[in-house]
Amino acid sequence: MLYIWEKIFVSLKNNLMKYFGFIIFIFLSFQVFSQTGKQYFGQALIDVKDEKIISSIQLEVRKNPNVKVVRIDPLTSQILLITNELDSWSEREFISFFGAYSSKLKCVFTGVYGIDHLKTYPFKDCE
Repeated sequence: MLYIWEKIFVSLKNNLMKYFGFIIFIFLSFQVFSQTGKQYFGQALIDVKDEKIISSIQLEVRKNPNVKVVRIDPLTSQILLITNELDSWSEREFISFFGAYSSKLKCVFTGVYGIDHLKTYPFKDCE
C-alpha cells in the first residue's frame, strides 16, 4: 500500500515540476500584458530662485497621484517629472501640475519615458 502512494507522489511531483515553468510563464504574461498605460516625462526650467518656494512646489507636485518622481534642482531651476502609467499625457497637463507657478515654466519638453530622449542641461534652442 505504501508503495502505491509513493509511486503516486513521485508521479505528481514529476508532473508538477514539468509544468511549473509553464505556469510561471503564463502568470508573468498576464502581468506584462495587463499594463496598458505608458510612463511619461516632463522637463522644464522654472523661473523661481527661492529654495523654500522650490521645495514647496516640489512637495505639492508630489501629492498628485499621477506623479511617480519629481525633482527640481534649486541651482539650475531644472525640473524633471516622471508619471505613473497613464493612457495619455500632454504638455498642457504637465504645466498644470505646477498650479500657480505654471506661468513661471519655460523650455517645456515632454515625452514617453524610456522611448523619447531626455534633454540634457543646459537646454539648447530655449528662450
